[in-house]
Amino acid sequence: MKDALEEMSETPADKLSRVDKIWARDVKELSYDIEDSIDTFIVRSRYEKTSELVGIDEARDELIKMMVMGGSQASKQQEKVVSIVGFGGLGKTTLANVVYENLRGQFDCSAFVAVSQTPNMEILFNNLLYQLDKRNNAGINNVIDDLREFLHGKRYFIVIDDIWDISVWKIIRYALPDHNRGCKIITTTRIMNVAEEIGCAYKMKPLCLHSSKILFYRRIFGNKDKCPDEELAIVSDRILIKCAGVPLAIITIASLLASKGRNKLLGESIRSMGQLPLEEA
Repeated sequence: MKDALEEMSETPADKLSRVDKIWARDVKELSYDIEDSIDTFIVRSRYEKTSELVGIDEARDELIKMMVMGGSQASKQQEKVVSIVGFGGLGKTTLANVVYENLRGQFDCSAFVAVSQTPNMEILFNNLLYQLDKRNNAGINNVIDDLREFLHGKRYFIVIDDIWDISVWKIIRYALPDHNRGCKIITTTRIMNVAEEIGCAYKMKPLCLHSSKILFYRRIFGNKDKCPDEELAIVSDRILIKCAGVPLAIITIASLLASKGRNKLLGESIRSMGQLPLEEA
């Protein structure tokens, strides 16, 4: 499959058959679905102990400062909405949730909803209204009206996760009153243009090598922040350099290695992976 996709990527679009185009599109969409599912699973399993999240403190504090303290009077409208942007696996959803859990108690009502690449807007708005007001409604027009009516005059805090299209954001934005003082909205997206149009883009950064090591070793060796074997530590550094500070990549590889067991087989697996070329790792 990898070879087929590489060959197709090198072929001009007008030379591809219709079947090849459909297949490539389906594979691409499937890869997004897989990435979203893994990201959601990891996020949910790490939410249980927020204090143990690795390398997120600085980003959390920066984002909270942007949301709470703000800056000049001229930029207050932008500060109301902050969009976390970065490629898949960086931990955008995790960061948004950590900030959400820190701040939600300061507002009259709050909600955290996911959009995805092909959202069902009726389900999304019903979910949003249910979290805010414990009500379920039928019909997108009614639920938007109910949302605007319920939120009128209230200080709300809402996270809209995984926005792919600015048109979807505009529909959601219409349903959220923009004249309420002190309300906050966080969005996450993989697309910089979308983040910039939403306003106040916060670019998510990869983990530094130190934080990457802690995350990697904790997943493989339990609660240990260091590698117990000096040789394995050197090889682990090679693996982590290839992971480029992406938490999803680090956790996925660490989980694979941890499944081998903490024994000689684990050491051999780490050494083997450390010797792989970058494109195979």
